[in-house]
Amino acid sequence: TWEFGQQKLPDTKAELYEVFVTALYDFKKQAFPTTAQRTNLNAALRKFARTAIEAGYKSILPDWFVSKHLEQPHPELFEKAIDLGWLNRVGVDAENPLKSVYAFYHPTFQEYFAACEIEDWHFFLNHVSQNPQQGIYRIFERQWKEVMLLWMGRKDVDREEKEAFIKALVEFKDGLHDFYGFRAYFLAAVLIDEFKDCSLGDAIVAQIVQWGFGYFNIEKQEWCGFIAPIEKGAKTVLPESNRRRVIVALTKLIRTSENQSIRRQAAYSLGKIDKGNLDAIAALTELIGTCEDEDTRRWAAYSLEEIDEGNLKALALTRTRIFSSSPVQAADIVDLRNIGKGDPDVIATLSELICTSENGDIRWLAAESLREIGKGNPDALPALNELICTSENGDIRWLAAESLGKIGKENLDAIAALTELIRTSENELILWWVANSLGEIDEGNSDAIAALIELIHTSQNNHVWSEAGNSLKKIGKGNAYAIATLIDLIRADNSAWGILWAPNVLDEICKGSSYAIATLTQLILTSEDEHTRKQADILKEILTEIQQMTGVVTALKNCLSDETYENDFDRYNNSYQLIWHCAQNLPYPTFYDAWHHPPTTPHPEVPDWQTFPQDIAREINNQAELSNQIQLLCIDSKNFINPDNPAAKIYTQMLKQGCPKSEDGTKTMADLQTYWDLLLMDSEKSFILVFYNSRGEEATGFSETFLNDLSKFDGNIAIVSENNADSLTAFLPSQSDLIGAIVRWICQVVWES
Repeated sequence: TWEFGQQKLPDTKAELYEVFVTALYDFKKQAFPTTAQRTNLNAALRKFARTAIEAGYKSILPDWFVSKHLEQPHPELFEKAIDLGWLNRVGVDAENPLKSVYAFYHPTFQEYFAACEIEDWHFFLNHVSQNPQQGIYRIFERQWKEVMLLWMGRKDVDREEKEAFIKALVEFKDGLHDFYGFRAYFLAAVLIDEFKDCSLGDAIVAQIVQWGFGYFNIEKQEWCGFIAPIEKGAKTVLPESNRRRVIVALTKLIRTSENQSIRRQAAYSLGKIDKGNLDAIAALTELIGTCEDEDTRRWAAYSLEEIDEGNLKALALTRTRIFSSSPVQAADIVDLRNIGKGDPDVIATLSELICTSENGDIRWLAAESLREIGKGNPDALPALNELICTSENGDIRWLAAESLGKIGKENLDAIAALTELIRTSENELILWWVANSLGEIDEGNSDAIAALIELIHTSQNNHVWSEAGNSLKKIGKGNAYAIATLIDLIRADNSAWGILWAPNVLDEICKGSSYAIATLTQLILTSEDEHTRKQADILKEILTEIQQMTGVVTALKNCLSDETYENDFDRYNNSYQLIWHCAQNLPYPTFYDAWHHPPTTPHPEVPDWQTFPQDIAREINNQAELSNQIQLLCIDSKNFINPDNPAAKIYTQMLKQGCPKSEDGTKTMADLQTYWDLLLMDSEKSFILVFYNSRGEEATGFSETFLNDLSKFDGNIAIVSENNADSLTAFLPSQSDLIGAIVRWICQVVWES
């Protein structure tokens, strides 16, 4: 137990942890009778803690790391650290149970010791503007945030050092639309909470408040705000900044602003930071009573209820509850459910009851009981299937469909019955339950996924769309066909589903999908439809890899021009928000390189013809289910000597890609056709044959004779060419999303087959 007696609580975290350290040594002074021993152990722990954080070990410290950096160089101090409890053995290594893993007494002690090891602020930041790879940018690494806070609170760090660090943060310029300049400024706003007498403190908080809530533009005579990410970032950082300064700044804004919406927002923020703040409560109460705008009054009431729980005016304005109850007397059905699990006679009785009872509550309870006792029981499925297919009562079919989804996992008859309902029923309520029931099928079930997609295509009902989307999120994660279909709906300018529901679904099933990322990025760049571009916001949710984020930065940076801002603000805004998101997650030097020195092929939608087959294969391998079903064969026509009859060259390339040899060989296109047919017959996988020319857009195209012969082949065949080939699937080598388009086609043909 830590006690301070009559002493004043420390002003900073660093001072508080200094007290803790001293108290622990005093508590175990027999183990450390001299100050010199304590000094040596502290020095070793400081260096060790900083090294561990640098190496990425902030919680669990592996045995080899502890041994190398503490036990071997300082065996006696290591034992003292264990005895004192600074380091603790907290378990065994998952990969080597014979080895221990360690942790500091608490993670903050590790951060405190690390902060004590840092001599000056340049350890956190050394800005080399023209070559960031040579700089130091720990200010943008999350693991150092708490260390910086503790360093700012140290009594033994000169005030001038702290002032210089804060000044370097607020003046940080990246030359990249200040994406990292804002991050640095927001960090300064947080750090001044541990440096309360900072000379720049008031100005920093005032700037954060302005970014968060806007300002009155005297020239335009109107209230002006900032782009959404800046506004949101500023409001998010306010509660972490110096509390006294923030309260003063927000109170001033509430009292002086004539913009009622801004006053409401400021009062809400103030109330969250200072629970029960009288200025915040007074401002919100006044808005509720006097504001003529209904939306502002409503939001003020919501805000007031959150920051002043129990406020009767807020409750009266925002809460209306209607209670209703309809007790059901159905003890006999309950008894059946309790005693009849697995009994075919009980299942039959319940099925008959569903069909014959005129009491809706009884029918519902019977269906619920059938679902409960039928789990895993195949006898229940035929009864439910029969009810769905034959009953003329819509409620009964609805109840049966709902129950079928609960007990029909992996059952083909159940899925078939639900799919048939999609094609035959016009009752939107039944279709809603079909969508809901399909979501109970096991994840990845291709039949259920196909049924949901069919429902999305055929229904025009918002509720059905919503439920179909929710179910697809449950069972369609990573499914290539689902991803391709949903993106097609977004790309269709007139797709209401694409506008309303696709983003909500895609962010769940598309995480990390390179195809989805490339296609949505292309939508932002090229689409003229405002709604379509807005759907691309889901990119923020599905970007998972550094390479994906750098590709987005490179692709969209040119959309942040003054011209785009003036003439196409929606595109500018969408691009800005996505790049902002990437800047929150990328190391600064990586972002800088993506902006100034992008790779030759920043996006998978722009192919490198020398690695074209590998690029397609990589995208397919990202979809495990798809990759297990196909064998991809990519044929390069660059070295065709006889363009009218390249059968032998094609055959050779097929052999190199793992196809079996033909006893008779293939000298003509007819021979190749026979060989191809035999491959299709003998393989359980779907063969995909893609012809391209590694010269890319410089290629002359394919011979018409060859294309005519190829069009007579069965199976899944496509060409990448400028040729017109009406009877063959063709892709233009110049199209911007070529890799994604080919993968989408492969998904479709595999699923359709």
